[in-house]
Amino acid sequence: MSVKKLNSFDELLIDEKLKELGNSSNIMMDINNFVHKRIIQDIIGEFDDKFSSNVSCPAIPRTLLFGVVLYAFSKNVSTASEIINLTDSDRYLRTFTCNTKISNTTLKRFLEEGDKILLKKIHLATLVEANGYNILEYLHLYVDGTDAKVNGSKHYKIYREEYETLTKLNEHSFTI
Repeated sequence: MSVKKLNSFDELLIDEKLKELGNSSNIMMDINNFVHKRIIQDIIGEFDDKFSSNVSCPAIPRTLLFGVVLYAFSKNVSTASEIINLTDSDRYLRTFTCNTKISNTTLKRFLEEGDKILLKKIHLATLVEANGYNILEYLHLYVDGTDAKVNGSKHYKIYREEYETLTKLNEHSFTI
């Protein structure tokens, strides 16, 4: 299965459409900008590449699903059925999704069976991004080759995937 290409799912086009809707769309604009950041696209792209065959219907881009979930969580909506209702009723979310219909099954699979490594990498990228904006001033990473201390914890180990993500973040000029 391949990933569906949505020509209108473009950061700048969505930003323009959200601006037309007014100032209340600021959170959706922030989410749109975040999910289209190069580091997030690189991380999600690794997993979208797994959908390389053309056997069945194309998958909805994970970037779109990730943005939908972030927006829903910002509105204190957390169940798949509530998120689907929100995608139908919220004009900012409809604009972000380019009116793409997301099935309850697709969203449940994304939420419940989502790739744990993908989520961990995105979480690390989010922490580093927030640290760059001085939102998380307490975040310090110390890497000694085998273990990492996060917030002073000696019980946290860094795994190869996390190390590779940190290396990729460093390549994108994120400061750690």
